[in-house]
Amino acid sequence: NGNTDLIKYSAAYGSVNCFKYLLSIKPNSISNNMRPYAIFGQNKEIIELVYQAIKPSTENNWQSSSLTLDIINPIIPIILKHQNDIFDYFFTHNFDTFNYSALLFVVKSGNIDLLIKLIDKGLKLASIKKDSIKELVQISSTFGYYELTKLLFELIFNENNPQFLNDPFQILDLKDSVHSGNLSIFKLYTLFNIKEHDIEYALINAIIREHTDIIKYMFETEFRQKFKITFQMALLLIKSSFFNSKTDIFHYLVKQFVDIEHILPYFPINYDDDSLLRNACLIGNIEIVK
Repeated sequence: NGNTDLIKYSAAYGSVNCFKYLLSIKPNSISNNMRPYAIFGQNKEIIELVYQAIKPSTENNWQSSSLTLDIINPIIPIILKHQNDIFDYFFTHNFDTFNYSALLFVVKSGNIDLLIKLIDKGLKLASIKKDSIKELVQISSTFGYYELTKLLFELIFNENNPQFLNDPFQILDLKDSVHSGNLSIFKLYTLFNIKEHDIEYALINAIIREHTDIIKYMFETEFRQKFKITFQMALLLIKSSFFNSKTDIFHYLVKQFVDIEHILPYFPINYDDDSLLRNACLIGNIEIVK
């Protein structure tokens, strides 16, 4: 806009040589409103020059206890690229709160080192709204960040947060644990008492996404004792496998359910019912039809 001068442009684009030249012409051109441009440019040398220039008069404002709106957007690329050393310019002392929009990007980018840094500086997840905590866990789980998800579990489900420890599934959704196919993340969720209907939905999700490791873990380990396979559930799980391009999971499930009474006679086409073969034809999975 009309209020943006050349030195701000050079800071925003990380053009350190241009920035130094313009600064030599006009030494007093750096003010506190230069800060977001320097952050956006992500050039450490420019950030240091700006920091040193405004530090004497605005030290308390530069090192803030929370992210203000003028630097949330510029600082997002720093979070996403894991440039945590640049982040240190703004948070060198302890604080209790942290802008949730920025925290969301910390988790989305899998920036576990920055999350640990924020926790060390005093960030308490329990102070965040429950729905926001749920979103953070959901993102970390579905993106497949095992170490980050494990850390979030340790921070949320402990004696300091009995409201979550006593009822973890107000935060957790078992379907999220199978989304990425990371078996280790799924095992984290199984540390808690899981409702049987949640297992069914999670198993369907794993089948549709072709996460064989999780499917076999659910059927071939002690976890199998946590749920019962009814006739209707068996049909539903087999139908879910029709959405896969491969037939491996279909054949695996049929072997698991072959001893269920009346399951095999349910395969032939009968236009008066909802047979498996008819469903395969309707979905158009030629391999299953064969």
